[in-house]
Amino acid sequence: MDSPLPVLVSLFAPHPRTVALSLAPSTPLAALAPLLARYCPEHDQRLSYSTGHALPPSPAAPIASLRGARPDEGRFVALRLAVRVRGGKGGFASQLRAQGGRMSSNKAQNTDSCRGLDGRRLSTMKEAQRLATLLEAEPDRLAAAAQAKQKKLEELQAEIKRLEQQAGIEQPVASTSSAAASGASAGAEERAEGKQAGGSGAGVKRRLEDSKYVEESKEIVSGVKDAVRAAMLKKRKKAKTAAADAKDEPAGQPASSPSEGEKEKENANADAKGKGKGKGKAAEPEAEEAAETVV
Repeated sequence: MDSPLPVLVSLFAPHPRTVALSLAPSTPLAALAPLLARYCPEHDQRLSYSTGHALPPSPAAPIASLRGARPDEGRFVALRLAVRVRGGKGGFASQLRAQGGRMSSNKAQNTDSCRGLDGRRLSTMKEAQRLATLLEAEPDRLAAAAQAKQKKLEELQAEIKRLEQQAGIEQPVASTSSAAASGASAGAEERAEGKQAGGSGAGVKRRLEDSKYVEESKEIVSGVKDAVRAAMLKKRKKAKTAAADAKDEPAGQPASSPSEGEKEKENANADAKGKGKGKGKAAEPEAEEAAETVV
């Protein structure tokens, strides 16, 4: 007769951690369920190896065929008892992946062209809601804009006042005298302010209001430019006529000696230089005369 085979069954809380059974090696697997019924109902039992691997599918298989029952394997069988529960649709990680896929797909969807139950497009309804929100916030926006403008105006006035104080400009004093007296006093104050500004604020830029002087200066400059342009045109005309005369000279004259040809070239160069100087000197009085006539 074979010696009994020890079977160690791991339980779950609140039961003992391990239950030791001593069974005959020929005991079928189906006989284990009634022995463990006190810990868990038979229809809810789920037996497996302690490592989590499943047992043989045949309930008539003897426990001697299980892993660990042979003498070289230690001659004991370690099992684990668990409760059968309804299965889900995968683990938590798969659910997270599925939810992430749904969230990413919803981002790419655009439902603005869809219609609601009243037949209106969702884009129209969103635009109407946005306009209603803007109309509600319009008074606050206008008040904020007016406040910002007022603040900017106050800052500008303060800056003007600071610059006036820095330049030494005083506020004009109102007088009750006649119009002539007030005009004279205003002119005196302006001259005094101009002197003070010229002495203290030398780096301050001011606009020149003398229009007559500006017009005269423009006319003088334009007259000088015209005179110089006319002198340059005369010089070019003379150069062209001289070149044409040189071409028209007869080419059959006897050639002079080399020394005489060199002398003629030197004389021609000297005459050209003298003419150029004379033209330059003549252009200067013409420009001066034109400028005097314009003035």
